[in-house]
Amino acid sequence: MAQNLVRVGVPAVVAMQFKIRDETSKYFAWAFYSKILNNYSIDAAVAEARRYIMAKTNMREHEWAAPVLFMREQSGLIFDVKESR
Repeated sequence: MAQNLVRVGVPAVVAMQFKIRDETSKYFAWAFYSKILNNYSIDAAVAEARRYIMAKTNMREHEWAAPVLFMREQSGLIFDVKESR
């Protein structure tokens, strides 16, 4: 599914290779979106979120390896996040 979405023009898709616990998905989402909001590229945000999962779960069951990124946008910057004041 993810590859097909990228093929038809979606700039990036984050998918899970296998089922993970709800707690782990919350760790991923929190870390991933916080990095995106801090202007990280999507590939860097995924990498940081995987590291966060590793730290929070002590690498149990290899859940940190579940998130994968399919991307067509070479820069990895698909959002224009600007500070609002």
